Amino acid sequence: ENDRTYCPVRFICEKLGASVEWNNDTREVVITK
Repeated sequence: ENDRTYCPVRFICEKLGASVEWNNDTREVVITK
């Protein structure tokens, strides 16, 4: 519809052993491994 594809980032990253955090002030996702 909008030429966008959404994926479950938290689910995928956690399954790969990474940590996912949301920074509400900057509205960004931080992924660390």
